[in-house]
Amino acid sequence: MLSRGKKNTTTLVSLIVAIFAFWWGVSVLDQTQNVPKVITVAAADLQIDPYTAASVIVVHHSLDANHMDAFSGTITLPSGCDDLGTGIASHGSNPAHVTILLTVLKDPGCTSAPPGGSDQPFSVSLSHAATAPVFDGVTVNGVIVPSKVVEGS
Repeated sequence: MLSRGKKNTTTLVSLIVAIFAFWWGVSVLDQTQNVPKVITVAAADLQIDPYTAASVIVVHHSLDANHMDAFSGTITLPSGCDDLGTGIASHGSNPAHVTILLTVLKDPGCTSAPPGGSDQPFSVSLSHAATAPVFDGVTVNGVIVPSKVVEGS
């Protein structure tokens, strides 16, 4: 038989465990309600066309305030119905070799875009290493396009 003091302590510990379990359950349920929606698009719905560069893409390379190698520039998209995705690939080290990966996607919901292309800025960055990275070029939709890098701007 438990003494009155041990019985009160056991009750208090049980109450604290129950409150914690209730709080944990509520937080888990709340997380499942705040999950962002994921939109799945079939590969056949993605319209990725070959990209023909209107001119040489000028890429500006600089070291930003956070000590990141920043690469930025502008690309002319074929139409106002196009969206731009950006990425960067690097391989090797001391120095790293960098390729800027751009993807031009047609917006399937766009039906009334003004004719002609639109200039779209892009910017990508990677951690700065002891030696400056080697710029290997730019790809658009997986195809290497004419580009040049301008340092320090």
